[in-house]
Amino acid sequence: MKKIIFAFTAAFFAQFSILQAQVAVKGQILQSDLSTGIHAANIALSNGQSSLADEQGRFYFPKISIVTYQVKISSIGYKSLDTSLSSSQSDWVIRLEK
Repeated sequence: MKKIIFAFTAAFFAQFSILQAQVAVKGQILQSDLSTGIHAANIALSNGQSSLADEQGRFYFPKISIVTYQVKISSIGYKSLDTSLSSSQSDWVIRLEK
């Protein structure tokens, strides 16, 4: 009987983890007064994932759960920004001030 209960419990949790959708999110970090991307800006999500922006300020998270994240964006020479962003929006544009 214990084996049957364990099997049902394991199957339930396996289905739950499969159903938890994941999406890809991309974006760009820009200077607040210009449309110029910020190279090497750091984008840190509240789930522990982070990304470094490329030469045009673009970044990419290939697989994140569909939730709202607390996000910290920082780069040398710019004011850090703490904000909330939803992964249901797949294209983020963030502006940093000097």
